Order: sequence, then structure tokens, then C-alpha cells
Amino acid sequence: MVSQINLSNANITGSLAQFNFTLFSTLTHFDLHNNNLVGSIPPAIGSLSKLTHLDLSNNNLINIVLVEMGQLTELQYVNLFNNSLNGSILYQVSYLQKVWYLDLGWNYLTDLDWSKFLDMPLLIHLGFSNDALKLVFPPFITNCRNLTFLDLSINSLIGTIPESVFTNLVKLEAFNLNHNSFEGPLPSNISKLSKLVSLQLGANKFSGPIPESLSLLSKLEILELFENPIRGIIPSSFGKLKKLKKLDLHSNSFKSTISSELGSCTNLTFLALAKNQLTGQLPLSFSNLVRISELGLSNNFLSGQILPFLIGNWTQLILLQLQNNNFKGKIPSEIGLLTKLRILYLFNNMLSNSIPSKIGNLKNVVELDLSGNQLSGSIP
Repeated sequence: MVSQINLSNANITGSLAQFNFTLFSTLTHFDLHNNNLVGSIPPAIGSLSKLTHLDLSNNNLINIVLVEMGQLTELQYVNLFNNSLNGSILYQVSYLQKVWYLDLGWNYLTDLDWSKFLDMPLLIHLGFSNDALKLVFPPFITNCRNLTFLDLSINSLIGTIPESVFTNLVKLEAFNLNHNSFEGPLPSNISKLSKLVSLQLGANKFSGPIPESLSLLSKLEILELFENPIRGIIPSSFGKLKKLKKLDLHSNSFKSTISSELGSCTNLTFLALAKNQLTGQLPLSFSNLVRISELGLSNNFLSGQILPFLIGNWTQLILLQLQNNNFKGKIPSEIGLLTKLRILYLFNNMLSNSIPSKIGNLKNVVELDLSGNQLSGSIP
């Protein structure tokens, strides 16, 4: 008897109706991800009573997740990511009490009466990204105490983050609420999620200052707070986040200098502080950011010179955006050391003198803009 069907990436077209599920009563593993399947998930799938693994992701399936799927009580892994499923998420999905992985993201699924959802105590991975959710934070989630991965990004969820998230979901390692309409001050209790490696709260309506307690998340590698009306300063205590690789704070309302303590985050490869109201000079401590590959500081009020020893240490850069600031002085010849650079924007500053000949070493550059300065001399 067949126990597994694995036809992922097999370029299968047509509908699931071509599979006679009544012939596969012993099937435990059904994997057809990355194909070209269309149509609905047939009700007959409910006859696969021994199924533990179901992966139909990256197809073109339509219609709601079936009531019949709630009969598959042995399921442990359900991945329907990136289809065209539409309609309300049926509460029968929560009957799958053995499921540890559930991803229904990148579909067209809408809210339901979340109060009918059962707790799913074994869930570790839950994804509802880029669906059509519009209500508040789904309350059943706060009782899924074993979650390590939660992605609700790219929806229209409103309200505040429930306090129970910070008291119950203490095992979370990845928490993504990017591109919603959550509001209120950034909760200081986020620090209770001490296992977080990735915290993504960008493109919401969070306000107020950044709580100092964020610096207690010592395992953080990704922190995204971009496109919020967050004000105040960038905490100097962020220098304690030694594992931080990506820090994205662009398009907020910060009014301060750039803290020199940020230079202690020596694992940073991505730093975006653009479109704020930052003033002062580039911290000398930024010479420690030898791994930085993308640096965006544009559209601020930064001043002073672009120092040679800073540029000389940023040899991993592929993107450097310093445009729309008040930098002055010359473009250092050390710019020629950035041989991996693909994008260099220095426009709309007060840079003067000639363009250094070493700029000709940037053989990988595809976008270069030095306009709106006071440069003189010949083009090298």
C-alpha cells in the first residue's frame, strides 16, 4: 500500500480531482508543493485518515480550507502557503490538535469568529501572512504556548498587541507583524520574549519612544521598526545587542544624533536610519562595522565629513545611501576600496573638490548619483 506521495517540483498541472483519494487509505505523506495545480481541494481528501504531512504550497488552488480537513486528526504538518484560497478560515482547522506546523499565508483568507477556534497546544509554526485579516490580534494564538514562529504580516489587523502575547508566548523566536495597522506605544513587556531572534513590527502605527527594555533581547539578530510614528531617540542601549545583523528604523520621527554605541553592534550587515530627523556627524565607532553591506542614512540632517577611515573599513558594502543630508568636504579616495559596491548615492549634500580617480575602481556599480553638490574639476 502507498504511504507516501512526493511529487514536489514535478510540473504537475490540472486539479487535485485527478487523484483518487479512496485508493490511498494508508497515505501518511502527501507533498505536491511547487506545481501548477488549480481548482479546489476536493472533499474526498477527508478520507485520508492516516495523513500526517500535507504540503500543497506554491500552487494555484482556490476556495476555502475545507471542513473535511478537520477530520484529518492525525495531521502534524499543514502547508497551504501561496495559493489562491479564499473565504473565511474555518474553525475546523483547529480540530487538528496534533499539528505543529500550520501555514496558510499568501492566500485570500479572511477573518472568522475566532472564539470558535480551539487552542492548538502543539503549534510551533503559525503563518497567516499576506491574507486578508482585518480584525484584532487573533485571540486563540495567545494560548498556543509552544509557538516559536508567528507571522501575521501584510494584513490589516488593528488594535494593540494583547498583553497575553508577552506572558504566554515566551518561546517565540520569530515574531512578524510588519505591514498591519497595530497602534499604541511600543510595549516595554516585549522584553519578556527573551528568546526572540527576529522582531518585525515595521509599517504599523506604533507611537511613542522605543522602550529601553528592547536592549534586553540579547539574542536579537533582526529588528525592524520602520515606517511607524516612533519618536524620541535611538537608544544608546542598542549597543548591547551584540548579535544584531539587521536594524531597520527608517521613516520614523527620531530627533537625535546617532549614538556612538551603535558601533558596538559589530555583526551588523544592514543598517537603515533614513527618513528621520537625525543630526550630527557619523560616529567614529562606525569604523567597527566591518561587516556592513547595506547602509542607508539618507534624508536626515547629518553633517560633517565622510571620513576616510570609515569608508576604508566598509569594504563589504554593496549599497551606500547618504543623499539628502549636509555632508561637506571631499569624497575620500578610499571610496575606491568599496569594490563590491553596486549603488552609491551621495547627491544633495555640500561635497566639494574633485571626484577622486579611485572611483573608477567601482566596477560593480550600476547606480551612481553625485548630483546636487559643489564638485569641481574634470570627470576622472
